[in-house]
Amino acid sequence: MKPLSIKPLLLVSLLVIPWLQAQESTERIRGVEQKVLLKQQREAVQAVLGAASEASGGDSADPDLIGKHVKWLTLVNTQIRGDGEMPAANREEMKRCAGSLNSMAWGMITSPDAAARSPEVALKLITIALELNGGAGNPAPDMLDTKARALFLLGNQREAISQQEKAIEACSVAEQKSLFQATLEAYRKNELPEIPRPPVGQPELSSGVAYIAEKLKTIVLPSVKFDDVSLEEAVEFLRLRAIELDTAERDPSRKGVNFVIRAPKPAADTPAGPEVPRIKALHLKNVPLAVALKYICDQTRCRLKVDDFAVTLVSMDIPEVFFTRTFRVPKDFAEQLHSGSEEGVPLPPFVELLESAGIVFAGGASAVMVAPETLMMTNFPTELDKFEQLLSAMSNGE
Repeated sequence: MKPLSIKPLLLVSLLVIPWLQAQESTERIRGVEQKVLLKQQREAVQAVLGAASEASGGDSADPDLIGKHVKWLTLVNTQIRGDGEMPAANREEMKRCAGSLNSMAWGMITSPDAAARSPEVALKLITIALELNGGAGNPAPDMLDTKARALFLLGNQREAISQQEKAIEACSVAEQKSLFQATLEAYRKNELPEIPRPPVGQPELSSGVAYIAEKLKTIVLPSVKFDDVSLEEAVEFLRLRAIELDTAERDPSRKGVNFVIRAPKPAADTPAGPEVPRIKALHLKNVPLAVALKYICDQTRCRLKVDDFAVTLVSMDIPEVFFTRTFRVPKDFAEQLHSGSEEGVPLPPFVELLESAGIVFAGGASAVMVAPETLMMTNFPTELDKFEQLLSAMSNGE
């Protein structure tokens, strides 16, 4: 048998090896591009959360700020969807972003105060959320429910009914399906459905404040070890660990906590921004997320705010701002505050009653009954927390 010539083998090697190397290089580049796109997507979501936080806090933000960030998020999302199949871990990251956007959109369309709702922005956010979650191939009933409400508020009753029917079809939880069915009947009657209300003394669940605050208390970090890390690096560590350790949340898209960092904007005559806050040394074991955040805030001169959409770390160099929260109060709330007074004496103004109970109202703060048993208060976070404690004490008969 004639021995096989080595020349053809060398020729094949010369042709195939560069091709294989090019394929490997292409895959490596694609992996890097995907990581960059996901990072940009996460930053875009955090930018939207931050803009919404500023608006809910009464900050003098540009009214078009949220819309600009939504456009950026839409662009990034389009690039991701055009980038082919993604690894499972990256898809889960996209679903978590979708969950964050859904929560934000829901908060924008469920305020008891009609003037405080933003259905146009909510519809844009939930449309992106549905795409991030997998589109028509992976319908999320809670997101379809959000979209239906936004459409109804915008006057599109027919499309709202269509989306609500899809939410019911995609839902597998009997209790939730029953609520969705009641919502559908309301849309068919051209009525805005009511949001299920929490017990007296608790914040409205649609706000998300109580939900986020509970996570800060129940998510326990086994170990925290920071040595000369930036605030951004520390918060990113907490974000990832919170997702891993959020065992109480069954919905993967809602695991963890959204974080926003608000640093002072550099002055116009200062090309370089302010010095990045750093954590010199912080070693903790078996601490709730809230405790870890307190230590981080102490070292970086930040204060912590929990609002409708996220946990915000605000630099002490930024003046404290008002936030607005909605609470359910008992029918005889004013009478309880005024207990001990002589019978027949007219009640003083509502704000005066609250001030007598220890709630401080600085200039611009307010408290109004926007519906029966529903109070909306705009105040500093410390005073909002104080009011929540007052309600809790009243409901416990203290």
